[in-house]
Amino acid sequence: MAFRDEDELWAWAALAMFRPGLLIDMSDADTLKQGILDYAERLHAQLAAYLSDDRREQGVGVPTPNRAAA
Repeated sequence: MAFRDEDELWAWAALAMFRPGLLIDMSDADTLKQGILDYAERLHAQLAAYLSDDRREQGVGVPTPNRAAA
């Protein structure tokens, strides 16, 4: 994922932080960028698992706030 500028990077961080239980290190722009990329990778894997027929048939659902990945 390419960020056009640092403002866009911070906007993505703010959006990601709306997920309960998610913590992203915001100590500097590089660490923040890596945290967002890591989160995006985990979110993609969770969505792919949820949308796969096998997982839906097994009753696996969207994570609740108590089960959200950090």
